[in-house]
Amino acid sequence: LVAGGLTNQADPTDTLELYDVFTGEWTEVELRMGTGRYRPSLSPLPDGRVLLHGGTDPQRNAAAVDLFNPQDNSVSQGNAPQNARRHHGHLTVRVGNADNVLFAGGEIWQGAYRAAPDADLYVVASGVFASINLSQSRRGPALVPAGDDRAMVAGGNRETNQIPGLPVQALSAVDTYRIEWRWSQFALLQTLA
Repeated sequence: LVAGGLTNQADPTDTLELYDVFTGEWTEVELRMGTGRYRPSLSPLPDGRVLLHGGTDPQRNAAAVDLFNPQDNSVSQGNAPQNARRHHGHLTVRVGNADNVLFAGGEIWQGAYRAAPDADLYVVASGVFASINLSQSRRGPALVPAGDDRAMVAGGNRETNQIPGLPVQALSAVDTYRIEWRWSQFALLQTLA
């Protein structure tokens, strides 16, 4: 599955295409995503659907996620996160007996494009987002599995080069987090590696 991208006019596109590895042929999916997305994250869900998130312009508000079902090539919209983000990391994380998808860092809009200080956990069972804070802002981090209910957030940079006079600072630190349900909400707890 290939989702989104840019048109020749540099506008995010809402198209979906499937590549058949056996025949080498491409097929454009008739249905479209609910919004154009540039470099969205694609996360396979336990039920076979694919969650498409991000890749929209943070200055233009968060768009609902798209859910692609390969059984019938249908596309449905889910809920929207609190903030639009792009250039983020994503990872499927098992919390308790359920798989969820963690979207961490990236770029958000706060009067200018800024490195995101938070993460969104997409709770697959309910289709809602839980917002949780990171120990530091990260644009373009990598997310690495560290066992059930754990994820490592690595690298990225503190700010973007779109802010005049503010240098880009690459991060070499790795933070390990444990995700747990406490006090009727999800918490992202930093742990030692």
